[in-house]
Amino acid sequence: MTLYSVILSIGAANGAVLAALILRSRHNRFANAALSMLLGAVLLSVLVYIIGYAGAYDRWPWLTFCPLDWSLSFGPLLWIYVVCLTTGIRPNGLGYHFAPLGAHLAYQVVCFALPMSEKWAWFTGADRHMVAPCVQGFYFIQLGIYLALSGRAYLAYSAWLVQRFGDARPRTAWLGAILGTIGLYWLTAVGFSAWHWWVHPLDYFQRFPVMIAFCLLVYILGLMGWRYSGLNWPHACTTPEPAPRTDYTALVRDWRVRIEAEGWWREEDLSLAGLAKRLAVSERTLSRGLKEGLGETFSHFINAYRVRAVARGLDAGSNSDLLTLATEVGFASKANFNRAFKAVTGMTPSAYKARASHIPPIAHLGGE
Repeated sequence: MTLYSVILSIGAANGAVLAALILRSRHNRFANAALSMLLGAVLLSVLVYIIGYAGAYDRWPWLTFCPLDWSLSFGPLLWIYVVCLTTGIRPNGLGYHFAPLGAHLAYQVVCFALPMSEKWAWFTGADRHMVAPCVQGFYFIQLGIYLALSGRAYLAYSAWLVQRFGDARPRTAWLGAILGTIGLYWLTAVGFSAWHWWVHPLDYFQRFPVMIAFCLLVYILGLMGWRYSGLNWPHACTTPEPAPRTDYTALVRDWRVRIEAEGWWREEDLSLAGLAKRLAVSERTLSRGLKEGLGETFSHFINAYRVRAVARGLDAGSNSDLLTLATEVGFASKANFNRAFKAVTGMTPSAYKARASHIPPIAHLGGE
């Protein structure tokens, strides 16, 4: 076995262990099953090169066309994983997504069963010059499309979390990192393939960097997927509710009275669901009321209270540092505080503090 095979074998072994650990998780079962299958499919592609670098195809040429290439499942499995994880709902029509994989596997099985002389003639002729380039091109296009769909689902879910919890990044940053890593792999693989087909052909060993990228992809997917496999995700609602006919302006006015009297906006972990429960309304009613009654999202509505409280402290000449003032009124992070403050006042907190120390208190922020 060559050094190349040993290196890839170590990466594949790590991936296999992580795939098994992910599959054992009791939460998000269908999503974790999709991720486990994705890791398994990637490991099969790595296995092709492990046995190739070990010289197996030279010693046993009958292994040619052994149906180990499951690359056309990468994109659908990634998309299914993201959708199931964020919505808790299994997509419909899964068979259609795996039809290209089925066709390619059937092609491999048929070619694998050919007599050796015919198999080799086909492999060195039509397959190498026609079929393989078409399959590889389709693979890159398909993976790119599913990666874009997964990214869209991820962004939609992040926006849903922001609306309900104020800041999505602590919950979804790792999933964004996974998608970003797959995107980098996609660019790397496309670049190598473009060089191979249009500039200078690359032999088996010159493609080793792509296999290293494969192993890194397996490690990151497996490690992060396993670490967060048991996370209890809030699932985005996908079924629209009928809109009630309500005077939302008056309703929001009543909500304000209670929120200001109780001071709920100071609670760092206040969520749309938590506030709706205290106001004895549904999450949808609260969200719709804020949007139609004030033209604001839940996040902006609550953060405006917090920003105004910090601004009053600065206007009064508070000596506390900005982060202390922010945490006292319920902001969970400095970045979220800075964004919210500028959105409400049009100024950064530091600029507002500097201005407040030289001029009389600003009165145009409005009351609560």
